[in-house]
Amino acid sequence: MIGNAVSAAYSDVYSVLHAKDQLRMTNLVSIAAAGDDPERLKRPAGKKLPDRVKGHADVIPGTSEPSTGMNRRVSPSRQCRYDDRVMPYNFTVVEKKWQQYWLEHKSFAALEGQQAAGMPKIYVLDMFPYPSGAGLHVGHPEGYTATDIYSRYLRMNGYNVLHPMGWDAFGLPAEQFAVKNNVHPRAATEQNINNFRRQIQTLGLSYDWDREVDTTDPGYYRWTQWIFLQIFNSYFDPVEKKAKPIAHLMQELANDNYVIAPDGSIHLNPIQEGMEALAGEVRTERTWIELLEQEQRDVIDAQRLAYMDEIPVNWCPMLGTVLPTRK
Repeated sequence: MIGNAVSAAYSDVYSVLHAKDQLRMTNLVSIAAAGDDPERLKRPAGKKLPDRVKGHADVIPGTSEPSTGMNRRVSPSRQCRYDDRVMPYNFTVVEKKWQQYWLEHKSFAALEGQQAAGMPKIYVLDMFPYPSGAGLHVGHPEGYTATDIYSRYLRMNGYNVLHPMGWDAFGLPAEQFAVKNNVHPRAATEQNINNFRRQIQTLGLSYDWDREVDTTDPGYYRWTQWIFLQIFNSYFDPVEKKAKPIAHLMQELANDNYVIAPDGSIHLNPIQEGMEALAGEVRTERTWIELLEQEQRDVIDAQRLAYMDEIPVNWCPMLGTVLPTRK
């Protein structure tokens, strides 16, 4: 179904472009034939051009040098005719027709189950735009065009392509826009998303709209919050070299399997308690029970995979928050 739809669309486009090329070639040759006499351009439609046109002689005029390149004689079989009946390329009608067909027939939807049996799979992901009130700018389709070409190429080579579009719409910019314009953030965001979707569909890009992603959808961000909690409640176990629950670390500290260095880092307890005095060493590490409650909390928070720290930041007074470095 996908191949037939795309082929039919390309056939329509090829027909109008071929007609357009014929018209362009006719105009170019007729201008060359007119030379210094513009009246020759008024030749009735369908009348042949002369066997020779200016600049296409066997010998360059005024010299005895043979002609080369564009100075060659025009073959009668390749002469162009005037034709006022050439079909114009009405891109508004052609593109709208096939864009509607693609949407109705889900021409670019990724296949599932038995439909995709044996097909190699590939996931082509664009950076989702923030749907601002200003709509698309030229930077959006610049990148989307490349992934669209790649996705179409893979489909034509037998791949089951997952190529979705979505909206990175959650955050302070949406809130500030709502405050400034006295509208609810959800209403403003939905309006902007609808406009972005309309503009992108007008470009005819081959997205799977059944898998559209919206970061303001509760069904979406419940999972991003769940992922954050898994990271926040985990630490890196230096013994097993993998992430483990933070509760496991607290148990290890309570059992004195780890000690805490003066800088707050944790280390395996190298010796039994009291042995350092016999060896004449001064112990700088402390055990879990020797820490105050706030110190214990600071040690645990510093070991989380999602942790808090004090670092230089880019502060945005207008948003009242921190901006990433890339901004």
